[in-house]
Amino acid sequence: MTWDDVETAIQDYINQVVNQSGSTIPVIWANQNGRRPNVGYVGLNIIAQARPGQAYQGPVILSNPSDPTTGVQTIALDQDFTVSIQGYGEDMRDPLDAIADSLEDPFWFDALDAVGLAHRQHTPARDVSQIIDLTAERRYVMEWTCGVRREISHSGAPWIETVQYSGTVEKPDASADETVTGTAGI
Repeated sequence: MTWDDVETAIQDYINQVVNQSGSTIPVIWANQNGRRPNVGYVGLNIIAQARPGQAYQGPVILSNPSDPTTGVQTIALDQDFTVSIQGYGEDMRDPLDAIADSLEDPFWFDALDAVGLAHRQHTPARDVSQIIDLTAERRYVMEWTCGVRREISHSGAPWIETVQYSGTVEKPDASADETVTGTAGI
């Protein structure tokens, strides 16, 4: 998944949950300089990223046996994103509650999987209108941490079919050392 794919997957999932009953609530990515829809929308913003654990490196697979430079290797990276989900408008707590409920409902697990996401954790929706001193509109906020697996394929990974070796093996029991030569194949 590319970064654009991740944003699209998150937005598609949130849009699907928020508008499941046929409503048309806009779901947008936050943009300080962009135009806002009329009040009654959901804004998304990735506020944190983390990479849990190490990347997985798959084996090098030779794609053309006659050319040892045609190896392909896949590297998988797990990435977690924390998304701030904000509802702008008087009745926007319900859509955020629907998102939180969907993250605990097995019915929605397939929808998450279909867009390449995995649920990690979430907070309940809360009204922050008074905290940030908003008198013109209500604002609700929740955070959701989701995970994705991005796979990167490297072509031209070097492939070593055989290795020539020679050397002396020292014997620990003080008997005569042994000279070895040969070829090891894969």
